[in-house]
Amino acid sequence: MQHKHKNQKYFFNNIFLIISSLTISLLAAEMVLRIFDFATINIDWYYAENIQKVVWDDSEVPNVGSSELDGLKLEGTSNSLGLRDEEYPLLTKNFRILAIGDSFTYGFKLANASSWPKLAEQYLREDGWKDVEILNAGRPNTDTQSQYNFFKKYTSKYKPDMVVINYIINDCSKVCSNCGVVDLKGELGNIVKGSKKWYSSKLLTMIRLIYHKYILTKVTMHNYFKSYEHENSENFLGCKNAFLGFKKMSEEMNFKLIVVIYPLLYKLDENYPFIPIHNKMLEFFKVAGIPAYDLTPVFYGHKDTDLWVQVVDSHPNRKANTIAALRIAEIIKSHSPSKREGQPSNREIVIHD
Repeated sequence: MQHKHKNQKYFFNNIFLIISSLTISLLAAEMVLRIFDFATINIDWYYAENIQKVVWDDSEVPNVGSSELDGLKLEGTSNSLGLRDEEYPLLTKNFRILAIGDSFTYGFKLANASSWPKLAEQYLREDGWKDVEILNAGRPNTDTQSQYNFFKKYTSKYKPDMVVINYIINDCSKVCSNCGVVDLKGELGNIVKGSKKWYSSKLLTMIRLIYHKYILTKVTMHNYFKSYEHENSENFLGCKNAFLGFKKMSEEMNFKLIVVIYPLLYKLDENYPFIPIHNKMLEFFKVAGIPAYDLTPVFYGHKDTDLWVQVVDSHPNRKANTIAALRIAEIIKSHSPSKREGQPSNREIVIHD
């Protein structure tokens, strides 16, 4: 009986020590988080151009103005045909390249000079292509189908020598490339507001942050893959038909069509989770006879969040666009190796009504 009593006492003592140690550890963690404020999350939105600490070079334009697209406020103004660029003449002797895509092409939260079309133009000119011009025809919140419809109606008036389509894997689906982190920010905004109260737990805030990141990442990735499971799904079929429409248009209007696949800025190494989707699209482009290139390998070795335009906005920043633009410039040169200063465009300028 006495031996049983000693075992019970030993058991409860151990439980007490475990609970005490755990409590002390949690309190210590809470104190550290309160002192250093590790769980603080910035819930304010700033355009990259408006952050005072940013040091701009001569190509940057701190005050880029604003415009609207379907109720969405954008950084930068648009020309008369709806492109984020200056008023280019419809007729030109320059070698004209039209860059088509969504917010990744537009340069969301960036000056136009930091978008990949303008950076690629800069690199080509530095390499001797003095008469090349790349027009930024990126449209935020669009997919391949809407980009095709917009191109047919407006931007085809520019009669390009080459069209480079920047494809993101959400362009064949209704999944927003940045919605996961945007939703996360909205959800955590409420959590952070609540954490301002003196009795709120910083530790609990951090745990909730980690949990929401995990859930949103898991759900978002599932939705991406689901969009490509069925070849004849409405979104996927419409996307492929839009690319075929671009292909037909390139033959009729005599311009070179190229597709580049810009990766989502997430886990940028050989284990990049969306490689199967990229390969699926590369196979489609191969069968369709459309030159296509995956930009993902040039991002290997870079920390994904270092390439984000903001802490919780995974759109590419200038550094990411620099990486992409250098590769895209090489791709453009490989398809027009003789295009140098003083050489005229291969396309005749024809006036259409």
